[in-house]
Amino acid sequence: MLLNAYRFIAGNGSLEGIRAMLAGYRMYREQVSVTGEAAQLSFTRAWTLVRFYERGMLKPARCTCCGGRYVAHAHDLRRRFVCGLCMPPARVGRGRKAAPSAATG
Repeated sequence: MLLNAYRFIAGNGSLEGIRAMLAGYRMYREQVSVTGEAAQLSFTRAWTLVRFYERGMLKPARCTCCGGRYVAHAHDLRRRFVCGLCMPPARVGRGRKAAPSAATG
């Protein structure tokens, strides 16, 4: 959400640089507060995310399964990006406590 707000403001507005970053972060915080959730990004992390995007280390990628847009590594070797919601990583939800109970059953 933050990266999309920043890209929109920097691309369509008259703001650039740190002013665009501040406006994007403000918009991100407003949207999060409306939903009642806690903000997941501090300003420092948000600034790091935008810097990585601007330097070409991260890029927006579209999931080939659901069509959602996500942030991905720019130099990923896979051509077809699939998000973690469509294809969860192996062993999701299985902690260390699950292994002994499975072995006894």
